[in-house]
Amino acid sequence: MFLAPLGAEVRVILQEGTVRAEGLPGFGPNMLASWRGVYRSPSGTEIAVFASREQLLFNPAIWKREQSGAYRAYRTGNERDGQVWCIERSVVMRDELKGESRWFFLVQSDGAVADSFMQSFVAVFVPKTEFFIGSLRRLEDLSFPAVLEIR
Repeated sequence: MFLAPLGAEVRVILQEGTVRAEGLPGFGPNMLASWRGVYRSPSGTEIAVFASREQLLFNPAIWKREQSGAYRAYRTGNERDGQVWCIERSVVMRDELKGESRWFFLVQSDGAVADSFMQSFVAVFVPKTEFFIGSLRRLEDLSFPAVLEIR
C-alpha cells in the first residue's frame, strides 16, 4: 500500500499524456471521449487521470457519493478498474469556450493506494486542472499539470 509519511510532500510527475482517449473507468465497457494522463510517484505508484465533457450518469448501486476535501465526489471500486473518484466541476472558461464549462475529472488507481493519499491528490489535481482548462482558447490544447506536489 502506498502511504506517504505524515506531513511529507510527494511530487508526482505526469509520465503519459495528455492524450485523447476513449473509455472511462468505472462505467463498464464504453467509448466515452476524454483526455487521459498518468502520474507516477517516486515509489512507482501510478494514478491515471481523465477529463471528460461527456454527460455521465451514476448508478447508485455502483457509485457512492462522498466528500473528498472541498469536493463532492462519486467513488467506486472494482477488480477491473481499481478505485475511481469522479468530481463534476463547472469551470470558468475564456470567452472562446464559454459553452464548454461542465467537466468531469476522474482519478483512478489500484486498491493499494491509501484513501488519504487519493484525497490529497484530488485536492491538488482538481484546482490546478481547472486553472489549465479555464485558460484554454481551444479544447485541443488541453494539458494536465506536469508536476503536482501532494501533501
